[in-house]
Amino acid sequence: MKVITSCLITTKYKLLVTWLILLSPALFAQELESRKTTLENVTLVGAGIISTALNEFGASYSPDKKSLLYTISDAGYTHMTIMSSTLKSDMWSVPTVASFSGKYNDADPSFSPDGKRIYFMSYRTKQKEQSAKFEVWYVQKQDDGSWGEAQRVEAVATLAGYKSYPSVTRDGSLYFSLIEEGKSNVYVSRLKHGIHQQPIKTNIKPTSNLVQ
Repeated sequence: MKVITSCLITTKYKLLVTWLILLSPALFAQELESRKTTLENVTLVGAGIISTALNEFGASYSPDKKSLLYTISDAGYTHMTIMSSTLKSDMWSVPTVASFSGKYNDADPSFSPDGKRIYFMSYRTKQKEQSAKFEVWYVQKQDDGSWGEAQRVEAVATLAGYKSYPSVTRDGSLYFSLIEEGKSNVYVSRLKHGIHQQPIKTNIKPTSNLVQ
């Protein structure tokens, strides 16, 4: 699978276009057509460096567009790792494992609009927990530019169901997909005093055949 970008991938459409590209190429093509966009506007990212014969998906640019995070996985999605690449002299660097990934199954990285946090999905546990679930975690940028210790979004973890594709807005609202009883819904967790609140279901309705 290839990592694809286009003029459509903006803050507003990020979540929607990610689903369309990754889960339904046909619907992505329809979206391009509906927006009067041709395939000439679509560019393969880092051909041979980032986009390879391996299974790459779930990409997110940093706000300055100089860093790219994405997920790499085996064919069966039994192990997933978040990779990092930087843009130097119009060339993407050889990807390396993100500092907060590599030990656990991690996927779907997403930069916050200010670049100070990265949200992602991970199968990992907190201390004294016996089993891991696929939950939303984040890392905070430190004063030296490194990424801090991963923190779980506890409010989101209270919900049962399969979660994926976290994406945060400028006001800190965290959107994510939740599959409940075979149906996909979009939830949002508002940020209040630096803490994500109990998620609520939104009126955003992903097309049913986006979820396989």
